[in-house]
Amino acid sequence: MKSDAFTQEEINYIKELSLKQSTFKQVYFYGCVLTPPIAFAVYGFIKSDVFAMLIAFLGLIVFVAWFLSQSLGAVKILNSICQKIVQNLEASSSD
Repeated sequence: MKSDAFTQEEINYIKELSLKQSTFKQVYFYGCVLTPPIAFAVYGFIKSDVFAMLIAFLGLIVFVAWFLSQSLGAVKILNSICQKIVQNLEASSSD
């Protein structure tokens, strides 16, 4: 497969996937992102503070929206890469 068959965005995504990220870094990142909303939720539950629980809920909604937007963008690129690989495999098998 020619390397010019992929767009620069696809090549960058492949490079990003090839880098090994440690599990600790991933757990640390999600822990840092999710700890404040969870702390607000626990505080709101203990103190019966609806406003604190609302802030926690909104924080989690923002996190989920961000996570989905990142995932959906990556899926489009990955889908494009896979389609090009399949097309190349079909073309090489018919030769």
